[in-house]
Amino acid sequence: MLYSGNLLKKYINVEDDIELLSKHLTLKTCEIEEFHIRKVPEDVVIGKTTKVEKHPEADTLFVCEVNC
Repeated sequence: MLYSGNLLKKYINVEDDIELLSKHLTLKTCEIEEFHIRKVPEDVVIGKTTKVEKHPEADTLFVCEVNC
């Protein structure tokens, strides 16, 4: 079963190193087989789609206008 670090932070103090935390969880609750550290890319852009139209020369394509 996979658990998110954000979910664990709701219930326990997760300021320890992830390796130390996994050792404590293995000793006290359940076995931790592996852990993954994910990082959010720095170049994430958030936008809003403002207009969607069918492409004039294709049946399955759309032309979208996006406000970033």
